Amino acid sequence: MRLLRPLYISLVLLVSLFFPGLLYATPGLSTCFWQGPYSINDLPVYNQLPYPDTHAAYWSAQFTVPAGATVVLNGVYPVSRYMSLISYQGANETAVSHLSDTSIQPDAGSLNPFVAGAPRYSGSPSNYTIQLVAGNAPSSPAGNTLYSGTTNQTMTVLYRVYVPDSGFNEAGGLDAGGADLPTMSVHNSDGSITTGSAACSAVQASQSLIPSSIISPLEYVVVSALDLPLPAVTWSQARLIAMAALIDGFQNPDNSYLEASLSRDYGTVAVVTGKLPTVPQTLPNAATMGTGDMRYWSLCSYEFYTETATDCAFDQGLVTDSAGNYTIAVSQIADQPTNAVPSCGFNWLHWSEAGDGDGHTNDGFLVLRNMLPNASFTQAIQNTTVPGTWSLVMGSYLPTVTYMSTADFEAKGCPGA
Repeated sequence: MRLLRPLYISLVLLVSLFFPGLLYATPGLSTCFWQGPYSINDLPVYNQLPYPDTHAAYWSAQFTVPAGATVVLNGVYPVSRYMSLISYQGANETAVSHLSDTSIQPDAGSLNPFVAGAPRYSGSPSNYTIQLVAGNAPSSPAGNTLYSGTTNQTMTVLYRVYVPDSGFNEAGGLDAGGADLPTMSVHNSDGSITTGSAACSAVQASQSLIPSSIISPLEYVVVSALDLPLPAVTWSQARLIAMAALIDGFQNPDNSYLEASLSRDYGTVAVVTGKLPTVPQTLPNAATMGTGDMRYWSLCSYEFYTETATDCAFDQGLVTDSAGNYTIAVSQIADQPTNAVPSCGFNWLHWSEAGDGDGHTNDGFLVLRNMLPNASFTQAIQNTTVPGTWSLVMGSYLPTVTYMSTADFEAKGCPGA
């Protein structure tokens, strides 16, 4: 399959040039084991997960490991910025064990394209094998193994792909970074192997998407009060922590987050400025895997109550000045400044017209993501051990948020022209 990727990319780009829209006409791939994708291209499925990133696609598997057996995944690394497999357990779906791309050892004779400096389009095999095991992880977990984290045999796993290379959208199959979904088989205690639909029957694989959940009106009042929008916007983690404790799970341990509550009562445009960390420049189709301050960075706008994603700005999608500083105008469509466009040196992020999704149409909610910071980069969210000291630790990498009118933003002109 990897040998065909360069030809596939050329074909996809040619099709997109003459027949725009065809790339998104086909629903994403799911199997009897994997359900999804939860992708911005597959609405309303996408917003089943809490606060998703619009530049990622997700697949879920909910199943039972047969007694005495091991469930095995055989996969091909996608060509993307990031991928992971994470197991969850409990009412709040807490992460139990996870394998991010660089920690997944390739099969013999294969290579892992996520390792810094590795070729991403070499034509060499890039296969991996992962075991899904019931029970708690031992003090020294086995390599390429996910554990259920419970004494019973049930297990939930999410497969994530962030920022597929150009020509590979997030819709599934070859579009999920040029790799089919990992295939599942059951290795039984008698040495036999069950595959295909019989394997799905053996593990009682769920054919349903993960159900979405919303907190009660009373809980919403309490949680909202933890981070009220103020004229001077501050960053916090209070609402996200409370939501995780109440209903939300499926957090990615490779990410750390900060939140900011907004209100149009203080200005129709929230202006976000800051310094962008460096990331591996995987787009459009980098030949080798690069390095950076962190693997991935994004700023997303959500409806806080419904947890629905409105829009996300991500690292390589931003226009910056020569020093790596960005300016993002966050507004509803009617208030978008005419100069909040890349050609003027500015970015725009959509603030949902539904506000928080619960009738408060003036409210807004931003979430900042930092993924897998490099050990040498000490200004990521992950480096903050004392809540509230983000500014001290992150410095210019902590965004500043101020309010203004649409007219005031347009008065900045078009310095990038």
